[in-house]
Amino acid sequence: MRESGFRMLRYVDDFVVLCRSAADAERALSIIQSWVTEAGLTLHPDKTRIADLTTETGYIDFLGYRFQRKGRRIERRIKPKKMTALKAKIRTMIPRKSGKSMAVIIATVNRTLRGIFGYFKQVSGWQKRGHRASDLATLDARVRFRLRRMLAMRLRRLKSGRSLQAHKQWPNQYFHDLGLFSLQAAQDRALHPQ
Repeated sequence: MRESGFRMLRYVDDFVVLCRSAADAERALSIIQSWVTEAGLTLHPDKTRIADLTTETGYIDFLGYRFQRKGRRIERRIKPKKMTALKAKIRTMIPRKSGKSMAVIIATVNRTLRGIFGYFKQVSGWQKRGHRASDLATLDARVRFRLRRMLAMRLRRLKSGRSLQAHKQWPNQYFHDLGLFSLQAAQDRALHPQ
């Protein structure tokens, strides 16, 4: 690809070829298809496509990230399919009915959250209801919701961790004091070291 004048980003068998125009993209795809056919391989029909990142509807999914234009910049978000998988993982780690202590549950969850942060710490922030948030903040909220729901089930008074009563009884600071790792706080510390 370099010899043909293209810049290619790759990791193992996943790659993205960066092009300046639609015509260059078509030429790059043709070169890749020829090379792959000669090697006796095939391109994944759903993942192989030309994306235009000059518009807000164009995007690239690469290594669990989604790259998409928002205004003048390219945002890095967690790929929607990966986000769904992460939420499912959180759900299995924090079941509604668990006999484990909060210390054990938080220690287990923290290991996973640190791994998620290690991989996805580069996600972009985005505006939500007037304040900066990110996919990491969404995952933080999901973890706290699952913990509140589990605690509510233990008390057998509350049916959901989403209720205002649950938020008042176990505010975010409660989980912080128990040592729960915060993805958003870790990203903020990494971006703005003191």
